Amino acid sequence: MVTEELGLNEALEKNGVKAWETDLGEFIIQLLHLPPFHIVGPAINVPVEKVRDVFIEKINLKEPTLDPVQLGYAARLFLRDKFHQVRMGITGVNIAVAETGTLINVENEGNIRFSKSSPRTQVSVMSLEKVVPTLEDALHLVRLLCRNCTGQKLSVYVSMDNSPKKGDEMDGPEELIIVIVDNGRSRVYQDKIAREALRCIRCGACLNSCPVYREIGGYPYGWAYSGPMGQVLNPLLLGLERTQDLYRATTLCGACKSVCPAGIDHPSLFLQYRAKDVLGEKTFRSKKRPGMERSFFRLWTWVVTRSWLWNWAVRIVRPFINKEAHEGLLSKVRGPFEGWFRSRDLPAMADKTFHDRWREMEKTEGARQRAESRRQEIRGL
Repeated sequence: MVTEELGLNEALEKNGVKAWETDLGEFIIQLLHLPPFHIVGPAINVPVEKVRDVFIEKINLKEPTLDPVQLGYAARLFLRDKFHQVRMGITGVNIAVAETGTLINVENEGNIRFSKSSPRTQVSVMSLEKVVPTLEDALHLVRLLCRNCTGQKLSVYVSMDNSPKKGDEMDGPEELIIVIVDNGRSRVYQDKIAREALRCIRCGACLNSCPVYREIGGYPYGWAYSGPMGQVLNPLLLGLERTQDLYRATTLCGACKSVCPAGIDHPSLFLQYRAKDVLGEKTFRSKKRPGMERSFFRLWTWVVTRSWLWNWAVRIVRPFINKEAHEGLLSKVRGPFEGWFRSRDLPAMADKTFHDRWREMEKTEGARQRAESRRQEIRGL
């Protein structure tokens, strides 16, 4: 995902280098010119008919089929030829061990091992937060990653590399280049609250549990990282001003927090981002809210903290708002909130507030009790 973050494929292509994705899902979306839909299954939304058609067009699939096994085999044959000819392989890094200098990759297809061992030059691209202190820490994270990514105790392949090929070894690259990406992460780490986002291990568990992601998928998030993971990471890497729709359009239901193996408190981070954005904090490239919006919420705060004023305002505003109601629902409201109602309905304002009804009930009950007391007195006489 970090090469998606960097736009590496596009940069290589602009400089005359043809790059091929070797993960099957990434390979499919590369042929279709689509971004990843899911961090673990990037092409999980692509129907098999579409895969067949693009394979016929782009990799000369000779026998059209809808059998996923046969389609996977066709991709394997096409990519195997690339592995034999490629001069440089580029991989990500799931975990890097500071104690031993080990680079760890987990996978189920074997394409990472080919990319690491077949070319003469191998490039490993990683972000700062991939580093852990010891191999024991790394093995603990491998277990968490595999179980939360795909439900496996361990992935089919776990590769651990410490260096280029040595003189007496047959496999492996002659040259190993490690690219460590910061992209603002050092700045993020300085913030004691925001740094929690860097604990993300890219397992995708939060995507699978998020009710919003399950409805809209990965494309609307607009960048490499989607779902709650993207809502946490993208504002820090791209800036709060550019990503307001992500941390504001959330239900704060906490489903992501409940399944996160790294223990990230996503809802609290979303609220922090909103607060920083309102304050116009420059560290995270936020911009103060428009003057009209700030003025509105100052007035709103002043009104809702004074019960007498709130009750008076409700009585004044109710007829104007309910004038727009149709069959008891508000579907269209003129003014600054008009856009909010394009996809939402609200019940019309009740003729009486809860407090009004409570006072009436108290009066009725009080009158009933007084009448009952009076009857008891009359019976006593």
